[in-house]
Amino acid sequence: GYPSPLRRARGVRFAKKPVLYYPVSKYHTFFFFFFFFRHMQRYLTHALARTRTATALSASRPLSSSSPAATDSAATDSAASYPMFDKVLVANRGEIAIRVMRTCRRLGIKTVAVHSDIDVAAQHVLEADEAYNIGAAPSAESYLLGDKIIDVCRATGAQAVHPGYGFLSENAEFSEKCAAHGITFVGPPAKAIVDMGSKSASKNIMIDAGVPVTPGYHGDNQDPNHLKQQADDMGYPVMLKAVLGGGGKGMRMVAKEEDFFDALDACKREAMKGFADDAMLIEKFLTQPRHVELQVFADTHGNAVHMNERDCSLQRRMQKVLEEAPAPGLSAEQRVKMGKVSFGRFVCGVCACVG
Repeated sequence: GYPSPLRRARGVRFAKKPVLYYPVSKYHTFFFFFFFFRHMQRYLTHALARTRTATALSASRPLSSSSPAATDSAATDSAASYPMFDKVLVANRGEIAIRVMRTCRRLGIKTVAVHSDIDVAAQHVLEADEAYNIGAAPSAESYLLGDKIIDVCRATGAQAVHPGYGFLSENAEFSEKCAAHGITFVGPPAKAIVDMGSKSASKNIMIDAGVPVTPGYHGDNQDPNHLKQQADDMGYPVMLKAVLGGGGKGMRMVAKEEDFFDALDACKREAMKGFADDAMLIEKFLTQPRHVELQVFADTHGNAVHMNERDCSLQRRMQKVLEEAPAPGLSAEQRVKMGKVSFGRFVCGVCACVG
């Protein structure tokens, strides 16, 4: 190595700088080129995305109040034409947007992506045929701006909007605006979103359609004493649930009569904080239940199908931890019976309410 400062002061000659030889193998070469090309890919995709990005609300690109010609021509085509749309806007990001876009590509449908400032080089932007910047990084300033998304649809000639999940997928107002502008919302209609967003309304629909529901009270009378009387009549334990919202919020199990009012107050506070509504319903608490559910899909032509069952019984704090499909321990007879009930009379009566 090198001599110390004291030895250098005494005129000690510098030692020769050692030369270190690192073994170079095929693995070193591989990782060098791997990270080099990965870095170049990120740089080039970022540059490409910036060149493809445009702002739909730019003054240099005014938006007409009428639907584009592509939408008009598609509306005159036969309903049996395939594919149904020429261009679809995917109002989401990440995995769900990529999956929708890849499916559209297989069907020969062009796709339009929307993104925030921070997602300019995101994968879903690169997957799409067109990409438009609609705002800043926060979701409230970009992906949740339904008016901007509709403007992008009109500017690009997209005939449909696929909301993915989250964001605007359960926004009834956005669904109505899409319909008002002649844009197909790939999802349930506004009435279905409103009805299914309320546990009380959805229970009434299920009962009218002949679908079995958990016994309980889901009426409009929200007087605490009336709710207490309903719980006393059905017997404890009972489950208190917020009428709106989900995610396990606004839910309490009441095991004894004397604990009812304290649990009710706690549920109401949590529901008001989370959903701006403190309406409650009561269900008979099942001590050893199995949570097995089926997803039902229906179209506007009266066709319906369920996607088989999944077991969601493993939960923590009223939220699902694991979903298992097909459900274990479910006989073939039970599976067929659940399938018939899930979209038998239900779909015949309220087909438009299924998403």
